[in-house]
Amino acid sequence: MDALGVKAGSRVADVGAGEGYFTERLAKRVGTTGKVFAVDVDEEALRSLRELKQREHLGQVEVVEGSEENPNLPAGSLDAVLVVNAYHEFRRHDDMLRAIAGALRPSGVLGIIEKSDKPGEGRESYERRHRLPEQFLREDLAHNGFTQVAKRPDLHPTGPREGEVWYFVVAKK
Repeated sequence: MDALGVKAGSRVADVGAGEGYFTERLAKRVGTTGKVFAVDVDEEALRSLRELKQREHLGQVEVVEGSEENPNLPAGSLDAVLVVNAYHEFRRHDDMLRAIAGALRPSGVLGIIEKSDKPGEGRESYERRHRLPEQFLREDLAHNGFTQVAKRPDLHPTGPREGEVWYFVVAKK
């Protein structure tokens, strides 16, 4: 959240929010004066997000049903968009990136965290394995008008995910 400049009062989105791990943390960071749009396309995930919002009394969270080409976010209003372990699920990358760019304020940033892999195969092969080499993301960002602001240090989880490497890219439009 620090890398994306998320603070009290920020307006942010968690795209591919799943059960809301980051949604809840973003909501606590932005506080009651901020707003978090929790976006997913899966009905079960949307149900989990609604339950989280109610259970944790997160009035600053709005659950949004996205589509395969659009996260359905309000235009020009967001300070940051976070996508964690979901970019590889996008099938219409260009459409999604253009829609995210349209939702960001001029100074807004996009943070993407994805499981890495060595380049050399076709994109579909990686996506089936739920990962994506950074080169694909960089190319997608570049031809959709984003510039890379920062390559954050790679993340190296412990426990059941030990040995995996996750990259973290922060870009602006």
